[in-house]
Amino acid sequence: MDNFKIKLKKRRILFIVIVIAVTALGVLDALSLLPGSNKETFTAGMMDGISWSTYIALGLAALAASIRITRMLKDEALLRKAYNKENDERLKMIRSRAGMPIILIMSILMFVVAIIFSSINETVFYTLLAAGYIQLLCAAGVKIYCLKTM
Repeated sequence: MDNFKIKLKKRRILFIVIVIAVTALGVLDALSLLPGSNKETFTAGMMDGISWSTYIALGLAALAASIRITRMLKDEALLRKAYNKENDERLKMIRSRAGMPIILIMSILMFVVAIIFSSINETVFYTLLAAGYIQLLCAAGVKIYCLKTM
């Protein structure tokens, strides 16, 4: 159980770093210090809005995960429940069939690269954004299918 606590503490630190990075990017973008920050056209404004919503979604998700982990570390019953859930063999098999760990990481990276490319190339921005969402939807569909059939 001590190894699991250490693992959760590392995850919490990672989520806090993500919250800080997203907040810094949001502030830099709000102050127009990022490249390509002119919002004169409709498309540039729309890409900025999508970037902002992605910042907010990533930041809130990381903050919620950090709070959830903090609560788990304080409550032994929640910690035991999370440990059992993480080490459940059936869920491990379902996650591996759905490709969950790598698909989630790749989708988040696609969203980050899409935000970076929002000021460089519009087509790449939309393509990466669509690919990330489609990838997440397909993985969620496979996971739900496996949960129902196994």
